[in-house]
Amino acid sequence: MAYSTILASCSKERVAAFRSNQQESLRASRIISVSHILAYWIQLEPLHEILAEVIDGGEPLHRHFKHQFRDDMFHPAHQVPELHLRLKTSHEKVLQEHQVPEDDWYRVQIEQMIELLAWASTNGEGVISLLGAPYNEATYARTRKYPKLT
Repeated sequence: MAYSTILASCSKERVAAFRSNQQESLRASRIISVSHILAYWIQLEPLHEILAEVIDGGEPLHRHFKHQFRDDMFHPAHQVPELHLRLKTSHEKVLQEHQVPEDDWYRVQIEQMIELLAWASTNGEGVISLLGAPYNEATYARTRKYPKLT
């Protein structure tokens, strides 16, 4: 079952305010949604490793917010430039070695991630990773508390 992954660029001040008071909005400056399978179906190294790190790595955002499979995660701003460089470099290597059409679903998703990491890096922000619901979001929404991402 494939889950969506919400990746959001947020300032350290907004994350600190949220960690102090969960009623606070994280006020993300940019939000994307990619498939969680990117972290596991692409087996080319080192692309596989860095995709898994961006999607599932980092530190827990807050102990009260978690998906049934893992905590909501946060990559602090000081880690984002390295994540961006590693993902961009790994992706470029794959594109040099393989014929990947510009409209390939995996390529489009990865390039959205690269753009988000570039944005966060340029703006000195961290990146939050939240797993979404699988198919029946209405049912899942009753069991999952989401941080406010306005």
